[in-house]
Amino acid sequence: MGKKVVIDDEIIQEINSKIKKSRIRALIIAAVLLIIPIGLWLITRDFMDVIMVGVMVLIVDGFLIFSLPAYTKAKLLKQKIVPLAVKQAFGSKAIYNARGGIDSNVLKRMALFKVYTLSQEDYISAEFEGVKFICADVDSYQIVKSGDSTRKEYYFQGMVLITDFNKPFNGEVVIKENDYSGGRVGKSLEEFETESIDFNKSYKGYATNKHLGFYVITPQLIERLNKIRRLIKGGFCFKFCSDKLYIAISGAKNHLEGKNMKKISADVLEQLVKELEPIKTIIGELNLDTSYFRDVDEVINEAKTERKKASRIKEEVTNN
Repeated sequence: MGKKVVIDDEIIQEINSKIKKSRIRALIIAAVLLIIPIGLWLITRDFMDVIMVGVMVLIVDGFLIFSLPAYTKAKLLKQKIVPLAVKQAFGSKAIYNARGGIDSNVLKRMALFKVYTLSQEDYISAEFEGVKFICADVDSYQIVKSGDSTRKEYYFQGMVLITDFNKPFNGEVVIKENDYSGGRVGKSLEEFETESIDFNKSYKGYATNKHLGFYVITPQLIERLNKIRRLIKGGFCFKFCSDKLYIAISGAKNHLEGKNMKKISADVLEQLVKELEPIKTIIGELNLDTSYFRDVDEVINEAKTERKKASRIKEEVTNN
């Protein structure tokens, strides 16, 4: 954790003042809009038209009254407070970009969902417990036209977290939870099952070869994955590849918008730091030491040797 940061009272007052002004502005606009059905009644005296327009105005008014102050609060928090919370959580070198995101080519290489039109926010690049990582809230979607109307067809909505390994290994292993909504993964990989029957009921495993998958996803790792799943909501997909661990969590986002805070107070920083705990939990639980992945390399080499041996035997039998 970084050095404790203290927020200037003037910043808190400035944020609350601007939120209050946005609330007043929303109420004024809502009041002005109410003139529309009143004017319509005075002109037409058509009761049904007035009711229909009145209902529409009330819906717009309700949206303005609730959404405008909330938008102002989220925008100011991400400008003034969230960068401080990220540095307190992950150190002074941590980088936060409210409108930033992960490079699209990286997401394509990750191959855990279809990458099309991207909308990203809350990008963080930092280090925790010696592990470098990047993460962001990611939406991937396509605009689909149907007649005169258009809609967004989503391929993924959630959080993406990419961490470094202390030691890379050859091969690829993917673990996809049944609740993961990012689409099909592991098309070119072999499906495998772990030693845990309960785990196999909730997850599908794919690997460069079954031998690798079986030995990488150990009881120790299964326990850690289950712990993460119990603490964090969303559908998980984990990909171990080279020197990276890719994690896509559908339906989960950081937000960092202080949704439960009606008024910004001095403890806002502490609350936002708590919202970053899921990232710490994932990295802490999956920060496997170098010996684990050294063993994995040995397993891969053994598997290659066994395949070559089996191929030689098959060739000898065929020739005889």
